[in-house]
Amino acid sequence: MSFIEHQGDRLSDVAKQGRDPRNAIGYFLVEAMRCANFTKHDSDIIRFFVEKFRALSYSLDDKDVGQCIDRSTFRLLTWDPPNKVTMKV
Repeated sequence: MSFIEHQGDRLSDVAKQGRDPRNAIGYFLVEAMRCANFTKHDSDIIRFFVEKFRALSYSLDDKDVGQCIDRSTFRLLTWDPPNKVTMKV
């Protein structure tokens, strides 16, 4: 997560370079979130990534996000190109 924190501006710059780079950054963040949460189920991890998705203007299926944060886990996490993250409990 520290890499993502320190590279936030760079990730944003790459995501603005077009559809393919934007998809790559979205997919990367989804997989990084999956790995980070797998190693330690922590609501702060989920909250951190939700904030990053929103900061980069990715569409986030908000229906279950609050429950995922409260439970510190998710059953389903997917990247749906071109611009949507789906997270379900």
